[in-house]
Amino acid sequence: MAWKLSTPLRDIPWIPANFVEDLRAAGIETVEDLLYDLPIRYEDWREARPIGRLVSGRETLVRGVVTQVERRVTPRQRVKLLRVYLQDSTGQMVLVFFNQPYMAKRLTPGLEVFAYGEVGRDRDYWMFPCMQNPQVFLPEEAQRRDLPGRYVPIYRKVGRLTTRRLETFIQRLLAEVRDGLDEPLPQSVRQKYHFPDRATALAYVHQPPSDLPIETLQTHQDPAFQRLVYEDLFLLQLGLAFRRVLLYEQPVGIAFRVTPDIEADIQRLLPFELTVAQKRVLQEILADMQKPQPLHRLLQGDVGSGKTIIAAACMLVAVRNGYQACLMAPTEILAEQHFYNLKRWFRPLEVPVALLIGGLRKRERAEVLRWIAQGHAPIVVGTHALFQEDVQYARLGFVVIDEQHRFGVRHRARIRAKGQRPDTLVMTATPIPRSLALTLYGDLDVSVLDELPPGRQPVETRHVTTRYREDVYRWVAHQLDEGHQAYIVCPLIEESEKLQVQAATRLYEELSHGWLRGYRLGLVHGQLKREDREAVMDAFVQGDLQALVATTVIEVGVDNPNATVMVIEHAERFGLAQLHQLRGRVGRGSARSYCILITPPQVGADAKVRIQALLEYRSGFDIAEIDLRLRGPGELAGVRQAGLARLRVADLVRDHAWIPRIRQDVEEYARRFLAASGEAGRQQAIRFLRQWAHHYGLVQVG
Repeated sequence: MAWKLSTPLRDIPWIPANFVEDLRAAGIETVEDLLYDLPIRYEDWREARPIGRLVSGRETLVRGVVTQVERRVTPRQRVKLLRVYLQDSTGQMVLVFFNQPYMAKRLTPGLEVFAYGEVGRDRDYWMFPCMQNPQVFLPEEAQRRDLPGRYVPIYRKVGRLTTRRLETFIQRLLAEVRDGLDEPLPQSVRQKYHFPDRATALAYVHQPPSDLPIETLQTHQDPAFQRLVYEDLFLLQLGLAFRRVLLYEQPVGIAFRVTPDIEADIQRLLPFELTVAQKRVLQEILADMQKPQPLHRLLQGDVGSGKTIIAAACMLVAVRNGYQACLMAPTEILAEQHFYNLKRWFRPLEVPVALLIGGLRKRERAEVLRWIAQGHAPIVVGTHALFQEDVQYARLGFVVIDEQHRFGVRHRARIRAKGQRPDTLVMTATPIPRSLALTLYGDLDVSVLDELPPGRQPVETRHVTTRYREDVYRWVAHQLDEGHQAYIVCPLIEESEKLQVQAATRLYEELSHGWLRGYRLGLVHGQLKREDREAVMDAFVQGDLQALVATTVIEVGVDNPNATVMVIEHAERFGLAQLHQLRGRVGRGSARSYCILITPPQVGADAKVRIQALLEYRSGFDIAEIDLRLRGPGELAGVRQAGLARLRVADLVRDHAWIPRIRQDVEEYARRFLAASGEAGRQQAIRFLRQWAHHYGLVQVG
């Protein structure tokens, strides 16, 4: 019987129901899911290697005769140790088994066996090659299991299914579904890269040909695997490209006008001379705003690069064209900070700015909603509250989404739905490596602010252990005496915001009555009432407070040019990007600034790498590349929201070189396909887009 890729595994009669349940629990529900559950590695059973030519550190197959068996119990750990000596015509080696006494009955002198494992050296008998707890088979057992003479695929463990059972299921499915394997890649792409077809590629990765070098398999450089990597990224990018063409390149958006009067207003708005990078990016965005197609652009910029003033200038263009603009931030604190900045900048131009967040009183909220609906609030700043059902805009034409990585694709779509195809500018101060940006935001144009405003001082970063903590705070006191201000960030406690607040409160009390006694300290955290939080922040910015003890609520948004010191307690608990964001709170004025990382004397290997990276690099883009290598794309901000946790074969770190090429291939193919196919092609593209959106967990179209 021939199965389809979409056939549920529960409908295949020869897969037992208990195994179907185990597979479903692992996210494997269809024939396609199982065929794309690729081996995690391969064992090389092609040919036994002579014992005299074994290479330490490699997994190897050997074939020899058992010459001697030794049994021993270690005196301290009481481990039952078994040493089996194996010999062939080229030499002798030792097989070591821990707590497997039954192997002594199985492996008797004179018996010929296969052994497979990693080659090392025995601690006591270092002159012999050694394998610890290897797989051992008699020749007839190996033949019965069809092991010798091929690569043996090893699969991740799934419930009660052994890797051998998974291999059996997959090989049978490949035989029964081969004719039903649709080809998703265009023929032009397969010819361009000399890719095999889909059926051949899947057959190869599940049972590689024995003439392939093991190094090719270990580095995933074989053509079959590369084809599946390309396919994975191609389908994701194709969905983004179709969505881009169908949604954002149809001439139904707003063509804003940028008149000389509006240009004069922009000059009045800007509180300082723009950098070359800011001018370039502003021109890119304004050029797009004047087109009838909806703008859809990502603005990347390092901490302090001046993204918000660019967004403000674009919002002013929308307002002067008779439209409303909104700015959505992920937290109330960041929304409040944007509100104060925009209100200050727009006051001379007599442009009202409204704030809409969850913490408003009922009467305040009702009044703000009325202003928005009647168009009396041309600029609105807020959080997720901006796209709730009861929010009605008079004429929303421009949307700014700050800290994009904290919002999913659905959030973007819901706020855009409040207007008639408004222009959308998404911003992030968490720089994203180019390969990841092209994949996460394949439906966006990307602008990069890669230059800091003049006068900014590089932040000097230091790392000290807790034994020098007292010296750190004596030095902080000296900085406060010099008229500077300081942030002091308490340890990050992932499990509970409440615990983190308690930690901040304890740190505040400790410093107020200890090393910083007599100085004006403030405490801010996410559980303070909005009015109290505003009062503390204002007092710090105005200079009434000398130091601010805080949780990570000050990670983004707080702007105080006089703050020159950032102390981060237990820096080993923070991620690299978060440490970089915190460091970016200082160095915003002309005075020399410092970031002090305090950790225990002993920290984990990953924490050491993060701290060393922060000491060596200042650029957020360098930091982002290191973070990508350290954590992988699945853990980086924004990846889960964008659906990339579902990539089946591709790895954005390992396969980053493919991404720019694939994006170019996809753009060409999508445009050519839609141009040649007319309305029928458009409908087919929409059907594909719905299927793709469901697979990647993204918003649907049409």
